Amino acid sequence: MAKSTLESLNPSLKITAFQANIKEFGIPFFKDFDVVFSALDNQEARTYLNSMCVALNKPLLEAGTTGYIGQAMLLKRGISRCYDCEPKVQNKTYPVCTIRTLPEKPLHCVIWAKYLFGVLFGPMDEGNLLEDLREKFDNSKENVAEGVFDELFQNQIQKQIDSDPKKFEKLKLLVLKETLTKSVGNEDIIEENAETKQKIYTVGEYAHLFIWSFRKLLEMKKNLGFMSFEKDDDLCIKFVTAASNLRSFVFSIELLNEFQTKEIAGNIIPAICSTNAIVAAIEVSEALKYLRFLAKETEKSNSKECYVQNDVEKKINVINPLKPNPKVKQSLIIDY
Repeated sequence: MAKSTLESLNPSLKITAFQANIKEFGIPFFKDFDVVFSALDNQEARTYLNSMCVALNKPLLEAGTTGYIGQAMLLKRGISRCYDCEPKVQNKTYPVCTIRTLPEKPLHCVIWAKYLFGVLFGPMDEGNLLEDLREKFDNSKENVAEGVFDELFQNQIQKQIDSDPKKFEKLKLLVLKETLTKSVGNEDIIEENAETKQKIYTVGEYAHLFIWSFRKLLEMKKNLGFMSFEKDDDLCIKFVTAASNLRSFVFSIELLNEFQTKEIAGNIIPAICSTNAIVAAIEVSEALKYLRFLAKETEKSNSKECYVQNDVEKKINVINPLKPNPKVKQSLIIDY
C-alpha cells in the first residue's frame, strides 16, 4: 500500500517493496543501502536494524512517535550513539501500527476493538486505523449488528485467507448463526457484577455480547449523534471485550476478561497523523543534511537529535547528537 501510494504521488520514484519480518533480512541485504530509514513500531525490531547498521557502518535515520510526541535523529558509527546506547523506558503503552493484519497478543486485539468502536459509533477520524471500514457498515439496514459481525469475522477474515492462504491458514472464520449455537447460559454475561467481569466466557457468549452491546450503543448513537469511548462506561468495555475476544479467537490468541480488557483499553496511546508527518519531515531533513555532507557540500554533517514535544512553548527540542555509550557492546562490526 505504501509503495502504490508513493508512486501515485511521484511516478518517477522507483520502489521495490518487501513484505516480511525485518529479521529475515541479514547483512547481504542491508550492505547495498547508502542510507537506512527506520519507521518501525517496536524495540525488538529497532534493535535488530540498529545492529545491522552498526555492523555495516551504515547511517540509520531513526524515528518514532507516541501520541503527540516523537523523535527523529541520525545514528551513525563514529558520529553519534547507536539506538541501544541509551536505556529504553518500558512504558505501559502499545504499538498500534501492526494490529490490523496479524495480531499476536491479546492487547493487539483490544486496540483493534477500540479503533472499531470509533468507526462504528464515533465521528469520522482520519487517524483511525480502521476508518476505511466505515463505508462497509450501513447502520440504516435491519439486522445491522449481524451484518457488522459477518463483515468483521467472516468476510474480512476470508479476504485475508484468500490473499495468502499459507500465511493465514490457521485463521478461523466465525459464522454468526453457528457461533451463537455455542452460547451456553449467555444471559449472565450482560449483567453488571464483579463475577461476570472476572470470568472468561465462550466464543458463542461473546458473540451474543457483541450483538447485544452493539444494539445498545447504536441506539445511544442515534440519540446523541455519536459516542466516545469511555473506559469507565461498562457498556463500552463490554463491547470492546466482546469484539477483542472474538478477534482473539479468530487468530488463536488467549481471551481476556472485562477487568483485563479495561486495563489495556484505558492505557492506549493512539497514533496521531500530524505527529507522524512532522517526525517524517524531520527524518528526511536530517537525511538531506547528511547526504550534503557526504557530497562535500558542507564541512560537517550538522546532525541533530530532534524531539517533538506536546508543549506550546517549545514544540521541538533540538540537541547535538549524543556520544556512543562505551558500556554497550556493538558487536559484529564489519567493514565492506
